[in-house]
Amino acid sequence: ECGRIFVKRQFDGRLSLITEGTVRFSGQHRYAVRFTGPEMSMADGVGFVLHKRLPCPRNIQKIHSTFVSRRGYLCSRAGQVVNRQTVGLPPLETGRLIVVTVNLEEQWIEFEVESGFGSMRSARAPLNPHAWPGTPCHGFFCAVVK
Repeated sequence: ECGRIFVKRQFDGRLSLITEGTVRFSGQHRYAVRFTGPEMSMADGVGFVLHKRLPCPRNIQKIHSTFVSRRGYLCSRAGQVVNRQTVGLPPLETGRLIVVTVNLEEQWIEFEVESGFGSMRSARAPLNPHAWPGTPCHGFFCAVVK
């Protein structure tokens, strides 16, 4: 809704993390993303990083997060371990709308991906499948671009 546009002008070929500027501790939050050309890499994706402060760790292998991958798989990362769920969405492609909704009280995340002709497909997952039930969740939205 804010209509911000981010353009990657440096570090070509390296992963860059684009995050919001606020750590969220409660509530439900919604984000909309549309990648623009020329093309997306296999490392691109969007999700929610579970961390209590910004900036995000520089090493992506130290991050705990739930995200949708470029191929449309819902994944959770706990450091170097990445688990991919069998549920899938349409692949993320240039120009496709991706909507991410996070509920920190009920601890779920939902991804909606435009599947063509304006229709959306969605999937919901636990926000932090690696935590004990009832453990508070906090973090921030993140997009990964290469």
